[in-house]
Amino acid sequence: MYNQKAYFSICSGLSNRNMKIYWLDFLSTYALFIAGVFLAITQAGLLSIIGIVIGALAAYRCGSFMHEVVHFSPQERQQQRFRYGWNILFGIPFITASILYMSHLEHHRTSNFGTKNDPEYLPIKNRSYANLLKFIVSDVLTPPTLVILRTFLRPLLWISPQLRSFMGDRGSALIINSAYTPTRSVK
Repeated sequence: MYNQKAYFSICSGLSNRNMKIYWLDFLSTYALFIAGVFLAITQAGLLSIIGIVIGALAAYRCGSFMHEVVHFSPQERQQQRFRYGWNILFGIPFITASILYMSHLEHHRTSNFGTKNDPEYLPIKNRSYANLLKFIVSDVLTPPTLVILRTFLRPLLWISPQLRSFMGDRGSALIINSAYTPTRSVK
């Protein structure tokens, strides 16, 4: 049987964040990303392919820090410094600033978890094959869609109140559940 007090006593030391490890991990992974891109651009053949693989895996690893960043405490200055550093070096250049993932915190609310209000919950059971295919294709199309939304549609937001409202409601978060609309507190 689950005992929350026992769980917290056993795991109490595991929740302390060592920001030196975060910085070392992120900056060394970022250096691998830069090295992979450099190799992919300056070399040909197999070395170029190796550079692409190294760069892609390192970029994925750098991007995975977003989950940790949104869980950082606003009161912890070292954590906020890391958030700013991550956003400047990776989040903003890759059009995935941490603010786009703040909806993840909604996922942890017990009133939202596993419901239609959960941005990361998509019930796949009993879905048609067409819906499953749509889900897979949308995952593949997300990166280019982000570039289009963030780069080309951004100027149109100043002109069109309807588009601005749509982007504020539907285009302001990295989510899995397309029916989810971010709450005003998350935006």
